[in-house]
Amino acid sequence: MSLLGEPTLTSLTAKDWERLQKEDPTIGKLRYYKENGKQPNKAEKEHASEELNLALHEWGKLCFRKGVLYRSRHTRDGREYFQLVLPSSHRSAALVGAHDETGHLGQDRTLDLLRARFYWPHMSSDVKSKVLSCRRCACRKDPLR
Repeated sequence: MSLLGEPTLTSLTAKDWERLQKEDPTIGKLRYYKENGKQPNKAEKEHASEELNLALHEWGKLCFRKGVLYRSRHTRDGREYFQLVLPSSHRSAALVGAHDETGHLGQDRTLDLLRARFYWPHMSSDVKSKVLSCRRCACRKDPLR
């Protein structure tokens, strides 16, 4: 099984992902805290973005593999897999790959495809917005067209 979001985002190496994560305003801070093994204090959390605070709820599931931050998950049968903590700069491409390039499968299936590879806060609401704004999906569901 691939760790780096294959096949949706194939052209980046572990070093590329590490750099992109460090450059991301939210994931960079999350990486900093995780690398130092210490969560932010109450005052720091109060000044942190909502996205960072949501990601911090995943603290125990976050881990580094080859310098890249992942979220660990388990299947129903107990097998572990890893979701790449995806920088905001690549979320649109992941959404296009999981929705547009797989046949416009709808919200649930698109979310399942993304969750098999990636993690980011508000992923489900981003998928919902993507599918609801998809002209092809809207035309297919509109009985007047």
